[in-house]
Amino acid sequence: MTDLIIIGAGGLGREVAGMISSSSLGAEFRVLGFVDDAIEPQTLVSRWRVLGSIESLRDYPRGTSVVSALGDPMLKFRIIERIQSFRLRYPSIVHPLVHIGDPASVRLGKGCILCPGVAITTDVEIGDFSLINLNATLGHNARIGAFSSLMPGVHISGNVQLGDRCMIGTGACVLQNCSIGADSKVGAGAVVLSNVPQNSTVVGIPARAVSQA
Repeated sequence: MTDLIIIGAGGLGREVAGMISSSSLGAEFRVLGFVDDAIEPQTLVSRWRVLGSIESLRDYPRGTSVVSALGDPMLKFRIIERIQSFRLRYPSIVHPLVHIGDPASVRLGKGCILCPGVAITTDVEIGDFSLINLNATLGHNARIGAFSSLMPGVHISGNVQLGDRCMIGTGACVLQNCSIGADSKVGAGAVVLSNVPQNSTVVGIPARAVSQA
């Protein structure tokens, strides 16, 4: 069994801890607790304790297993960059109720989280440290950039390309052959029918830009 530390003691962190302990993942990983800069060490959060700040990971042995349970793509990116020199290990957490149609053709990066009800078809690539939340679907030849977060009920159609650090809101749909540039956000319930430039925020049906850097 592998000891595992979760970065972030917020709602997502608690969900991930519960997801592991209540499924067959509990035979593979033992959750030691959380690290979080905003909560005092030894605070009990749900059934697990806050072990220290994120910086305290420096004191753990090389190869310690860590998962980043943070929904905000840029925050996730900055924290992983900050601890890169600590030589930690980043396993991907895949719930047993994830369905992958053709496992041999799906490439999953390190440090990813795939939640219950996720369905992935074929020839899909998911970049490092991506979150695919409850009941999201990924169609054929989809590419999900590193550090991206897909919230519950997101539907990604075939041949969709997401850049790094994208945030796709709950219940949003991205239709086939669309691309979404890096650091962009798609609002909850939006339907993306055309390409989205990088550093954009789009909302509505059809999705339209409300801001662009």
